[in-house]
Amino acid sequence: PQTALRTVEQTRTQTGLSVTARILDATYEIGRACSDTFRDVKDRFIRHDCVNGQWNYLVDPNGFAC
Repeated sequence: PQTALRTVEQTRTQTGLSVTARILDATYEIGRACSDTFRDVKDRFIRHDCVNGQWNYLVDPNGFAC
């Protein structure tokens, strides 16, 4: 985990944007249902790739046109 964290933190863009990252040492309940409000927000702002949606997704802060 520390190697991945250091790699992510070394990420920079050409315009100077840097990344701040941290490792969460939390255990989350598997299969916990999310609220309808969260699901609505998620569906409006996050689109998952058809092929590998767990890793590839697009976030649009303005929301996607329906």
